[in-house]
Amino acid sequence: MKSDNITKRMILHNVISHPISIFILTALSISTIQWSLIQFLANYCTSWSVKGVIYNIFGLGSPVCSFANHIQIALSDYYISIWASMATLLITNCLYRKK
Repeated sequence: MKSDNITKRMILHNVISHPISIFILTALSISTIQWSLIQFLANYCTSWSVKGVIYNIFGLGSPVCSFANHIQIALSDYYISIWASMATLLITNCLYRKK
């Protein structure tokens, strides 16, 4: 029973530590967090009615909304960097495997 647990842990460790798994987990995490922040901004920092134009004047400088917006922009930039890095890695890997 104990060796079965160790085997399962080793398999889980190998899957989690694999670079593609790390990439997928990172991309999913960033996407989920950014989606949550956008939902927060849409629901609590703006109004979809005509009153939203008036309320936006007062809420534009809200520290909480500003912080959420800056974080979601940074996550978006980071997400693009991760995709560019993965593309570079795959191209480099394909080029060196041919040699």
